[in-house]
Amino acid sequence: MDFDGTEVSDNQPFNEMAKTIDGPALRLKDAEILCASARFCHRGGDIWDQIPQSINPQVKNNCINNSFDCPSGRLVVVEEESGQTLEPILEKSIAVINDPGVVDERCPLWVRGGIPIYSAEGKLYEVRNRVTLCRCGKSTNKPFCDSSHYPERRQGSEIMVDSDNTEELLQNRENLFVLFYASWCPHSRRFLPIFEKYQKSHPQECLSVMIDFKPALCDKYGIEYYPTVLVLKKGKIEKRLDATPGEGLTQQQFEELTKGS
Repeated sequence: MDFDGTEVSDNQPFNEMAKTIDGPALRLKDAEILCASARFCHRGGDIWDQIPQSINPQVKNNCINNSFDCPSGRLVVVEEESGQTLEPILEKSIAVINDPGVVDERCPLWVRGGIPIYSAEGKLYEVRNRVTLCRCGKSTNKPFCDSSHYPERRQGSEIMVDSDNTEELLQNRENLFVLFYASWCPHSRRFLPIFEKYQKSHPQECLSVMIDFKPALCDKYGIEYYPTVLVLKKGKIEKRLDATPGEGLTQQQFEELTKGS
């Protein structure tokens, strides 16, 4: 894999680049350029929608947990009453993020616990509790990740998918196996290799949709459990294979579906 590690970040401090959303109990600081597409910000509801409702203890707790799980430090919450910035306690460590939604091994490095990061010229970047560093070489904010590794665009004979054309593909394909899965779902992670194996031999007939970014499609097609496989013809459901709650789907179930289609 070609990698261009040329650093382009202007090293602007987080508080200067972050936008602020005020809520009754929490204030959210959001530096979008630092996003690593970990998607915890959508868990239990979008954090941007929940901050204005943070007077509710359950919503407040969800916002705190989701911001703590943001590996890049894009999202930081502040207690409105005390002005205290809330941060998870992280030991000094470096790890590679493993994301089931990214096929290639291009996920960022996760640097935790305030480890100093220096530029190639020896300039110290702002020391932070959590940051993610680019490994794909495509970031416009190197050395930091900006989500350029995601979403994946499939090449060759496979269906080309991006954030804009998913619904168009669902509506226009004559015969299509569509997998709806969630990156955070263990049953989805177990079933994904089974679907991808079939997809390799039937590239023009298969499409996988990570629902993290497509919740409206789940409502449209009645997806309640993950993973779920639909057989679509011009956008209309011909057959469906819904996950069993707490169990997911098996290879045998999927093979029976493909044999009958």
